[in-house]
Amino acid sequence: MTEIALNLLQLLLILLTYCFLIYQVWRKQKKLSKKCASLNNGMRHCCVKYFKQDESRKIPNFYRISKPVVLEYGYNRGRCLIQEGKKLKETLQFHTQQTKIILFHAKSPLVQLPNLIRFTSKNSEDESVSYANYYFFATNPLGRPDNQKTKQLFAQLEFIFKPEGVRVVKQKTWIKILSYLCVIVAIGSVFVAINSGSRAAFQHGPTLVATTKQGEVFTATSHYLYQFDAQGQVQNQYSLETLGIKDLTDLYALDQNQLLIADWQQGNIQRCQLDQSRCDPLPSFQHNSPESPMFKGAFKFVVDAKHNLIYATDAGWHRLLVLDQEGRELERLI
Repeated sequence: MTEIALNLLQLLLILLTYCFLIYQVWRKQKKLSKKCASLNNGMRHCCVKYFKQDESRKIPNFYRISKPVVLEYGYNRGRCLIQEGKKLKETLQFHTQQTKIILFHAKSPLVQLPNLIRFTSKNSEDESVSYANYYFFATNPLGRPDNQKTKQLFAQLEFIFKPEGVRVVKQKTWIKILSYLCVIVAIGSVFVAINSGSRAAFQHGPTLVATTKQGEVFTATSHYLYQFDAQGQVQNQYSLETLGIKDLTDLYALDQNQLLIADWQQGNIQRCQLDQSRCDPLPSFQHNSPESPMFKGAFKFVVDAKHNLIYATDAGWHRLLVLDQEGRELERLI
């Protein structure tokens, strides 16, 4: 109970911190807007963020590199204001005759970009002076992009600067198709990797291990049974198909030539004579037909050699059985 209370308290503190940070952003932006409105110079104001042309390659990370300012516009000019201490400082200035604007309306199903207003400005009449490009987008009270507000801002700026219209930025068809194919391939690759990994582990890796009193080791994959000596050298390899085993789920070594093997497809325990390369169901299972197997689905077993008992878990029938060495049911524990 104490741990739950501490987790809830921690979550509450995180939420309060997040709300406080949002409030600080809203308060700072509101304060800057009021400061600009108090100038009483007849100019219009809008809270925006902007970034330079050379920073545009960082899209879509421009949220972090864009600078919050107030765009003041009117009377054939515009400028950006930020607050430093108690004073407003001008960071950028645009003049009507040297500034062109264009609205970029981005349409991309994969990357969500806000509407952007590009200011192309040249502060000199000299033709050799290159233009500087700045990208603006209007923000809501929380400092996030506001597409509708950006459109309204562009409509107002059209009467002041030289508008070049609206440019719809669309993804090229082949890029869109390639992007969707990459997404499909990536998702498919994840499923294939998971499926292949599990199958590879099942088909090629050792899944079961049994040992004899002499230190010999038996291990199996989905297709083969291997016999190692006490020094780890491979002595024999047996094909499960040749032995008549379809799906091995457990094994127990009676000696170096005899194994008990659980075959879940046939639903029984088989005694395998490796020196004869054959496996037969325990005597009690030999009368069971494939339609009415002793076990349903995958099952496991352990051998109590001291009392000559076999304990088998039957997941399909939800049972725990006690059997003798012939496979006869002696007791049902569950």
